[in-house]
Amino acid sequence: MSTTKHLAKNWRKRSIDATTLTTAALLLAAAIAYGILYIRRMSSVSREYEAIKEDLEAIAQYVRRTLQEMEERIAQLASRVEELEKKLRAEAFKPSPSVRKVPVAKPSAEVTPTEVEILQHLLLEGEKTSADIRGIINRSREHTARLLKKLFEEGFVERDTTKTPFRYRITEKGKKLLESLSQSQ
Repeated sequence: MSTTKHLAKNWRKRSIDATTLTTAALLLAAAIAYGILYIRRMSSVSREYEAIKEDLEAIAQYVRRTLQEMEERIAQLASRVEELEKKLRAEAFKPSPSVRKVPVAKPSAEVTPTEVEILQHLLLEGEKTSADIRGIINRSREHTARLLKKLFEEGFVERDTTKTPFRYRITEKGKKLLESLSQSQ
């Protein structure tokens, strides 16, 4: 081969190599630019992630603290309910203090000892519902209703029918009956 041909062939190789090199350099520069943009974006996302993570941790801590406070309050309320239930059970079997203060009058032929007890409670404690009276005398609902009906029909108690449940209060006739029974003792 001649020298001219050889030079032309080498020059073409060099020119292809220069074009390839230029293309490669441009691709490398683009890759580096995209890499830098990617790193910046990832850095920004990472900062946002950390901020959100801190917020979520704060929310989770608040929820845990609130739940713990609620559990403590529920435990306190449960304890209080137990105390009140114990008191209620103890009071349910304890006679009313007003019954101990008033001497039990002997009943006349007109009234029974239970009816006298009802009248004494109405005198000392004021008006009561039939449910209240049933709890005091410790009798069934039906028995209590019969007693109150009898006392009402005989004029010893008044029935307030404007409210539900009806409320009973002692009348002057009932007070006089208790006076006469306590004097005859």
